[in-house]
Amino acid sequence: MVRHWVPFLNLSLGLFLLGAVAAPTFTALGLEWPGRVLYTLYGFTCHQLPQRSYFLFGPRLVQTYSSDQLLAAGMDPVWPRQFLGSAAMGYKLGLAHRNTAIYSSLMVGGVLYTLLGRLRLGRRWHVSRRRYLAPWLFAVLLMTLDGGSHLMSELTGWGFRVDNAWLRLVTGEALPAPFYVGDGIGSFNWLMRTVTGVLVGLTTVYFVLPILRKELGGQPGAPRPGVTGHGAVVSGTSEMRS
Repeated sequence: MVRHWVPFLNLSLGLFLLGAVAAPTFTALGLEWPGRVLYTLYGFTCHQLPQRSYFLFGPRLVQTYSSDQLLAAGMDPVWPRQFLGSAAMGYKLGLAHRNTAIYSSLMVGGVLYTLLGRLRLGRRWHVSRRRYLAPWLFAVLLMTLDGGSHLMSELTGWGFRVDNAWLRLVTGEALPAPFYVGDGIGSFNWLMRTVTGVLVGLTTVYFVLPILRKELGGQPGAPRPGVTGHGAVVSGTSEMRS
């Protein structure tokens, strides 16, 4: 298990993402009970707000909807996360935009780490906590600022992250109007959630896996140390000497 901890981690993340897709799949197939069980389980990891989620099996392969569209379709304004979707509009993913980006990039980063390790490039990831902590903290800071500004916008009622009027002033309204408003695919809010989620996922891999590799021993896929006939331990791979 120690030798294969990275593939095991990648497999676990893949199954986790598969479960998020299985929730709307079961619901669309009329298997409401297993679908609701999955939505409930994933609800412990995500807010699952419909206006910030991808919908599957609707008019398009992947689609997003505005709050007004969802309210018209029957979403409860007091408890919006309970709204799963409908046969006409599709059903929401078990994870919202940002969490989808985080877990997807964690898995992609883990796969890349495994491949680079097999190409013997992983040795460049020597463990230096100061070096790896900086980009991770920067990514977390960006995500905190983005999420915190949304929370402040909602709690204060100012709504400055609803229409992003401040961004219109900064850009001189050079971008298409839909970019500034709402949370749909292609909007500024969607872009920031996706980018910050991807950055946190990739930098988490960049920061954590090299440290785990050192603690668990060796690079991913490397053979175990062997024992010679004289009882001396020899490494299955050569080491670079500094």
